[in-house]
Amino acid sequence: MSFDIIVLKLRRRMSSLADVSEADAEPLGTPAAIRQGCEKVFPQARWQNERCAILIGNDGTSFEFAVADGPQPISLHLTFRFGGPWNDATQASFDQCMDRLWSECGWQAFAVSDNSALSKAAERD
Repeated sequence: MSFDIIVLKLRRRMSSLADVSEADAEPLGTPAAIRQGCEKVFPQARWQNERCAILIGNDGTSFEFAVADGPQPISLHLTFRFGGPWNDATQASFDQCMDRLWSECGWQAFAVSDNSALSKAAERD
């Protein structure tokens, strides 16, 4: 199974990607700055180049990273893959990563499937 995620830096928190306008989003930074942000949250990620990385967890899960084109990309695409059953431990680990994207980088993650915000930390702020 896989789960697609879009990561943005927004001027304000949003509960749904459907509510985001072009004026709400800011560039995430240069590809190098985006990589640094990702490495804060996902230090085990292996970068193939400045725009593409993968992280394979010990539990069979993985994250794939794809930085958008351009000198100051506005988005980061993540694909979360898991082979086993979705359980409380998997959910907790996933939520922690999404929360850290917010707390460490100021980036908000959204599910591509239904446009919902994924960071519980963003909801609490």
